[in-house]
Amino acid sequence: MATSYKVLAQNKVTTGGTPVVLYYANPSSSVIQTIVSTITICNTGSTSTTYRIAVVPSATSSTSTTVPTLVTENYVVYDAIVGGNETVSYTLGLTVDTYDKIIVNAGNSSVSFNAYGSETQ
Repeated sequence: MATSYKVLAQNKVTTGGTPVVLYYANPSSSVIQTIVSTITICNTGSTSTTYRIAVVPSATSSTSTTVPTLVTENYVVYDAIVGGNETVSYTLGLTVDTYDKIIVNAGNSSVSFNAYGSETQ
């Protein structure tokens, strides 16, 4: 089995308050295991805003871009604050299985999210 260490995903909230998929464990790929080691949140705007990170196990939605319904236990981070022109980093070691999704959200559209880790094939 080969392991690739890489940028797993990058996404930006286009409308504040509207969640987007950061990472989707696609069942049609040859990846059998993913570990998300770090997620960064970068606020490119000059004012502070909130952000959220959720992990949805075995999301049943059929496409990689569909945001499933979130419930309280999905949240890893809820309404934390990132200052203007600041970056926050989480080193988590999240394990992601097939069909799992990482969903992110922010209070405005100046926030981008990046996920780094490894995929094993």
